[in-house]
Amino acid sequence: MPRFSAVHLCVLLLIAGCTQFPDVDSALSDQALAADYPTLAPMDQVLADAGSTEIDDESIEEVEARAESLRARADALRGQELDDTAAQN
Repeated sequence: MPRFSAVHLCVLLLIAGCTQFPDVDSALSDQALAADYPTLAPMDQVLADAGSTEIDDESIEEVEARAESLRARADALRGQELDDTAAQN
């Protein structure tokens, strides 16, 4: 049985390095390319804001209602068939 050696690994890595990668930048719109970087918030502020959030009965009901709405929407979409033009968008 042949052994897998370091030479084989190097050859595989060299072959993988010759792969053509898709042009990711062409997928971004001009507006996205011209946009400023987002403002970063200090971690202490983010953690403080997260700690002050309280979950009450009303927020639980809102989340459950939203989940049920999304389930109903998913059920409605499951019955639809896509044509070629819709699948491309």
